Amino acid sequence: MNFINSFDKTKILIQTEKKNHRIKYNCFYNLAFKVNDVYSHFGIEKYNNKDILNLELTNDSNIKNNLISLIKEIDSYFKDLSNTHPDFADLDYTSPIKNKDDKTIIIRTHISNKLKIKTKKDNPSDIKIKNNKFNIELEFSTLWTYNQNYGLVLTVNIIDLT
Repeated sequence: MNFINSFDKTKILIQTEKKNHRIKYNCFYNLAFKVNDVYSHFGIEKYNNKDILNLELTNDSNIKNNLISLIKEIDSYFKDLSNTHPDFADLDYTSPIKNKDDKTIIIRTHISNKLKIKTKKDNPSDIKIKNNKFNIELEFSTLWTYNQNYGLVLTVNIIDLT
């Protein structure tokens, strides 16, 4: 879905599950969208026995400026849940988004169990994620809680190297 011009935070639905809270948009859809030209210094890494991907997104155009603003707006919405949602009352928020500098953000993402990697001519030798730019599908998938903290899990569902 294209959220840049039509995102409405009142359409976010948080479904409580056993250990986390699933995020939906407009009741049925995953809150996911395409992000172009992300950069990964290190490629896929292990952190706490999970595959993660730290991505850089640089504000180098009007479209990217709008996208970064949207990502920060959604992140801010989840941060504010500590004041508006009983499951997160009085908990401290841990954001997966950090400012690297005034034009670049770092996004910590998890790799989907059903990750699809698109390569040129479906050639596995074309898979180069480390020190490379590519396009992704980014999903605001779940919220976690632990002790007095909670945070957002961002998931990469598709890596497009074409």
